[in-house]
Amino acid sequence: MTPQCAELRYDYPCVKVVVGYANKSPTFADINAICNQFDEGIDDGSHKCNDVLNLFVNCFPMVKLGGVFVVEDAHCYHMNDFGGVLNEFGAYAFFKWIVDVVSFQFWHEQLSINNYLRTFFDTRGTPTFI
Repeated sequence: MTPQCAELRYDYPCVKVVVGYANKSPTFADINAICNQFDEGIDDGSHKCNDVLNLFVNCFPMVKLGGVFVVEDAHCYHMNDFGGVLNEFGAYAFFKWIVDVVSFQFWHEQLSINNYLRTFFDTRGTPTFI
């Protein structure tokens, strides 16, 4: 984390920089204070799978319809320090499973989304946006 980034200012007023650990309440509150919906979000955080997944689950519902949520430096997920390519609970596995959810209409008779995502969420707690 680089605190000096908070001093960045842009000519385009819609661009805001929030510095902090987005998965911690104070920073998430700062983000919500700026806006509770956005067109674009970029996760340029720790690159650790757990942090990426938590941020996605917390922030993706804030993305406006047609917006994008970018998780950058995905190459890190191959490295053991950030999760490892064989990590069945890692970011790559999670996002692959989310891609499968997009095709739910083709496999909905075989399995519920809650059961499918049980690796990541309690079967009673799958986020509603999924």
